[in-house]
Amino acid sequence: MSRHLNVSEKEFNQMLQEIAVTTVCSLEDPIREEDAETRMSLLVDEKAKNPEYKVHEHYLKEALVKGIDRLTEKERTVVSLFYYEELSLSEIAEVMSLSPSRISQLHSKAILRLRSALAKQKQQLLQY
Repeated sequence: MSRHLNVSEKEFNQMLQEIAVTTVCSLEDPIREEDAETRMSLLVDEKAKNPEYKVHEHYLKEALVKGIDRLTEKERTVVSLFYYEELSLSEIAEVMSLSPSRISQLHSKAILRLRSALAKQKQQLLQY
């Protein structure tokens, strides 16, 4: 066996000693006979996001980036100030020297464009 593994007999015996204390057990077997908890239940993180969710999240972010890139500069500024800086529409109007109603229009147009970009992305994902 040692020749087949291309190791010395001493190394092979050392390997045997190292694995002699290991046991093979099923992940589905209960940890304790009176308990229904299995080793698998300890390994699975119920709070972890599944891979499909992570892929969907990646494509969603990608679609948002593309959608934001397609916004006009004013729309991007409104979205940035509203969602990232958490300014009110009145405060944004002041910063941009525009009327609050114009800011509201820009915000609405930006949201419609972003929704459209997300809808296109969703349609593309459904085709696959």
